[in-house]
Amino acid sequence: RSGRRRGRARSTRGRDAFLIVAIAFIRVGRHKFDAPAPVRGSVWGIHGQVSDFFGARTPDGKVILFDSGADPEGRGLDALLGALHATRGDVSDVFLTHGHGDHIAAAPLCTRARLHGGIGDSDMMSKRGPVQPQFARFMGIVLPVPAVMLTDAILDRAEIKVGGGATVLAVPFAGHTNGSLIYLYDGVLFAGDSMNFEKDKLTAAFAPFSVDTKKNRANIAALPSLVPLDDVKVVCTAHGGCTPEGETRRMLDDLIGKSK
Repeated sequence: RSGRRRGRARSTRGRDAFLIVAIAFIRVGRHKFDAPAPVRGSVWGIHGQVSDFFGARTPDGKVILFDSGADPEGRGLDALLGALHATRGDVSDVFLTHGHGDHIAAAPLCTRARLHGGIGDSDMMSKRGPVQPQFARFMGIVLPVPAVMLTDAILDRAEIKVGGGATVLAVPFAGHTNGSLIYLYDGVLFAGDSMNFEKDKLTAAFAPFSVDTKKNRANIAALPSLVPLDDVKVVCTAHGGCTPEGETRRMLDDLIGKSK
C-alpha cells in the first residue's frame, strides 16, 4: 500500500509540474510572434505562438483589425501595425470573431476604434458573464485579459462601412461560442476559431473549446447561403493560418460537404 501511495504521490507531483510548465509556456508564449506577412491585397497577418490575427488598410487609408491577439500589452499588435505603417491611434475598427481572451486581449489598446463583436459574447468579453465553455474558462484563468466593452454589438448579418466605399460583411456564426462571427473583407474570410486550417484542409471548430459543435457544423453546411463563396479567395483562421488562394474553394467545398 505504501508503494502505491508513493506512486500516486509521484504521479500527482509529475502532473502538477507539467501543468506549471505548460502554464508558464503559454503565458510567455502570448508575447511571442513571427514577423507580419502579407495575406492578400491590403490584408496582413501575424502568427502568434497562442493565436493569429489580421489587419488591413481601407481605400481611404484607415486601419481595421480582425481580432487582436492574446497579448494585453500589444507587442504583436504593434508589430502588425508597423507593417501597415500605422499606430494604435490609426485603428478605426476592430472586428472580433468571438469572445475568448486569446483573440480580444489587445483590443482595448486601440482607444479610438469601434469594437465590433457578437452580441452573444458581449457579457463574456465585458466580464459580466462567465467564459464558455468550461475548458475555455480554465484558459481564461491561465491567460487573463482586460474587459472588452463592445461599441457595436452585432446581432444580425450586416455590411459595415469602413471607409473609402469599402465594407466588411459580418455574419453571425454561432457554435464555437454563442456570439461567434465570421467576416469577409477584400476577398478574405476571417473565420476565427469557427474553422481551423490544418494539414492542408479546413476543419470545423475544435470541440473542447466550443459550446455547440452541431450548430457550428450546421452553419458551415449553410455557408453558401450566408456568404458569396465566389468572393472568398482566402480563408484565414486564428490558429492555423490562411489557406492558399488557389486551393481555397476546393477546401471550402470539401468542408461544407463533410458538414452536411
